[in-house]
Amino acid sequence: MTATIAALPQRTIRAPTEDDLPAAAKLLHRCWHDAYRRHLPPRLLTGRTEDYWVDYLGKRLSRTWLAWIGDRPAGLISVTSNCIDDLWVVRRYRRRGLGRDLLDTALAHLEARGFAHAQAGCEDFNADAVGFFRRLEWTEIGSEPLLGLVPGRQVNALVFSRPVEPRVAGQEQTGHD
Repeated sequence: MTATIAALPQRTIRAPTEDDLPAAAKLLHRCWHDAYRRHLPPRLLTGRTEDYWVDYLGKRLSRTWLAWIGDRPAGLISVTSNCIDDLWVVRRYRRRGLGRDLLDTALAHLEARGFAHAQAGCEDFNADAVGFFRRLEWTEIGSEPLLGLVPGRQVNALVFSRPVEPRVAGQEQTGHD
C-alpha cells in the first residue's frame, strides 16, 4: 500500500489588489482585536470594524504586502517612510517564518528607497510583538507613555530599530516567529 502525502499549500507574499481588501481587512480586524481586546476600553475596540480596516488598508495599498498560504491570507505588513506600521500574522500561522519573510519584504522595499534603518513600534502589553522583535535582535531605542489610552493604567509605546538589509535566504536567524 502506498501512502499519499498531500502537498502543502503554496506560500506567497505579494502586494494586495483592491479585490484583496476585504480579505486583508478581515485578517487585520481579527489579529488587531485578538491583540488588543483584553487591553483597550470597549469604546476604542468598537470603532475598529472590518469596514474601518478596508478604508485604512485602501490608503496603504502601494506600501502593503500580504502573505498567503494557498488562497488564505495569513499575514500582512505595511510601511510608511522607514517605519513598519503594521505587522500581523494570523495566530495559527505564527512561528513558521512568515513574520520574518514579511519583514524581509518590507526591508528590501526600504533599502531600495535608500533608508539605512527601519523602525517598528508596539505597546508594551503586546508580548507577542515585543518578543518577536527581540528574538530577531531589533534594538529597543525608546519608550513613550501613551497617556489616556487605557484609563487607570500606564501603557508605553516601545520603539525598535535595526539596519534595513534584509536577511539573505538561508542566513541563520536566532529564534522563531
